[in-house]
Amino acid sequence: MDDPIHVIDPEGDAIICLRRPSRPFAPWDYNGDRGAGSSTEAVRSGGSNTGESAGGGNLSGSRPRKKIKKENPESENLVDEVHPVGSSHGQSGRDPGPQTSRDAERVEENCHRFQVSAKQLKVLSPVFKEALSGVRRLPSSGVGVEITTGPFYLESFSLLMTIFHCQPQNFPQRVSLEVLAQLAVMADHYRCEAWIQFFADRWIRHMEPGFPTTYCRDAMLWVWVSGFFKLPAEFEKSTALVVDESDRLVTNLGLPIPAAVIDQINRTRSESISGMIREMNSRRDYFLTGARGCCFECSSIMFGALTKNMHAIKLYPTQPGYPYTGMSRNELTRKVRSFAVPLCLFKSRSSRVCDMKPFPKIIEKAGIVKEIHLDIWER
Repeated sequence: MDDPIHVIDPEGDAIICLRRPSRPFAPWDYNGDRGAGSSTEAVRSGGSNTGESAGGGNLSGSRPRKKIKKENPESENLVDEVHPVGSSHGQSGRDPGPQTSRDAERVEENCHRFQVSAKQLKVLSPVFKEALSGVRRLPSSGVGVEITTGPFYLESFSLLMTIFHCQPQNFPQRVSLEVLAQLAVMADHYRCEAWIQFFADRWIRHMEPGFPTTYCRDAMLWVWVSGFFKLPAEFEKSTALVVDESDRLVTNLGLPIPAAVIDQINRTRSESISGMIREMNSRRDYFLTGARGCCFECSSIMFGALTKNMHAIKLYPTQPGYPYTGMSRNELTRKVRSFAVPLCLFKSRSSRVCDMKPFPKIIEKAGIVKEIHLDIWER
């Protein structure tokens, strides 16, 4: 396959063989209609798996990081192989022959090749520095070493190499959320976060389109990007959106989001929903026993009204349990706010001076949640 070399440094002494991804990046695993709210969903579903678009890919076949506890053990993807150009290393130790040549051609077909500077790789990434430390000496001119790594995506990896080689004239004014998320994954894996942070801050300020308003793939990409690049406001906003709008257990979509973050999102959502349901049941019991209400008529009216309201939203006579699949926190809150309050209750208040507070507000208050702060990222 005639695939041109992407020349980052014309005088570079290293070739990077970037394996093409075989699976989509951060695949959206939601089967409901809300997935359509993601601006990158079309890229995900229609993109190629060859890594030639901004579509994503799962980083399989990699080693786990020890720095931060991540939920996905397959998300570490470091340099796999470094060998001098012309050596037979990387061909499974077999003698050269027709079969070996065909194997090499297949490897070439699955790779993008970059001409780069080994010195720049070592300066900016401790991962590349460690990998290249086994090469005793590079030639004074020409390509002397080949590095196999990946799988990563062509557009985002090209951008990473442009940053590594300090070529601001080639920096884009804007990047998509998809590319920025992929760039963050690579910055995490190659341990070059500080070098990427400056550019990420600028790109995020000019991000288009804007922040999502529903639980969708973009919302989870924002959780990853804002957490990795240490953006407190965006992190709190994205996690709050996921807590409020998700209607099932949230997963990390294969992104290296710390398990503590995913666990806290799921815990906050479920505790809010269970708190509102628990308060409904408590109110019913209070009205049933007469512990609430100014008189028998008042508690009887309220008991019947609350029971009918709960039945209308399918929370009586049976109720869902954890993880409350199909129910979002915001949806339940909106339904509670729409509960019908009997008119005779207001008559009782005026004639009997009933000071009981409306039960919808009490139930809604039971579901209030605290913000998830960025400090959980490093726990």
